[in-house]
Amino acid sequence: MKTFSERRYEIWTMQSAYHNLLPTIDGVMQAPGPEFAARDVTCQADDSGVTYSLDIAGAYPPEAGLQRWQRTIRLVRGQYVEIADDYALDHKPHSLTLGLLTPCSVESAESGIIRLGTRPITPERPSGSATITYDAAKFSLTVETIAIDDRQLRGVWGDQLFRIVFTVNHPQQQDTFAVRVAR
Repeated sequence: MKTFSERRYEIWTMQSAYHNLLPTIDGVMQAPGPEFAARDVTCQADDSGVTYSLDIAGAYPPEAGLQRWQRTIRLVRGQYVEIADDYALDHKPHSLTLGLLTPCSVESAESGIIRLGTRPITPERPSGSATITYDAAKFSLTVETIAIDDRQLRGVWGDQLFRIVFTVNHPQQQDTFAVRVAR
């Protein structure tokens, strides 16, 4: 079985490009192994929300050229979750993408707004729904449909997932951006 072999990272579900909002820099994804880990992790929580921050640069191999990728995830209870990135590379990248997988229907009719709609995952269970806001000047979007043919995955995610690919327009050596998810 490929899942438990040296070839496991050939499977899309094992690749960081298919894990929510992890960057792919010039085609380079997060690397496997315990030596590739985030650093400087902090978490603060109170009644109004939670802020979780970490530098994910250490999770990437040297060819990604990451000097720093500070990710801050902020939950404002009852309102939204914001994922904010502040990064520095050792070069100006040719391409920089972030992927977001969802079982929800995807509609991006308005610039800077994605509506995730409820759809059946299994006969007994529908997906949720949400609105994603992003800086349309910084990102271009594509939406891919991923057919689920694995029986175990289908039981969790239904017959298909949608992958929203946020492509950074004119990626810079250093930059900041954020994506916000609300009900």
